[in-house]
Amino acid sequence: MFSISRDVKELKITIMDKDTLSADDIVGEVTIPLGPVFESERVPSTMYNVVKDGTLCGGLNVSLKFNQQTTRSRGFSNEDLGGWKSSSAMD
Repeated sequence: MFSISRDVKELKITIMDKDTLSADDIVGEVTIPLGPVFESERVPSTMYNVVKDGTLCGGLNVSLKFNQQTTRSRGFSNEDLGGWKSSSAMD
């Protein structure tokens, strides 16, 4: 679960392997348009293309649910509320 504003158009997921003796490697990336999520508040499990360096290298099933929250000020910045700092979204 993570916070995202309605003006963000895409969610980018980077898939990495886990190496013990060397650096982890990027397996590929998935870009998910968020418009349908904001419109219907839910996207059922959907296959998205995993791409690395412009080449299709697999697929990833993702389902999304949007829970609209009202904003309450408690003195925290948005960066401090929930989510993973490594998650990224593209405008």
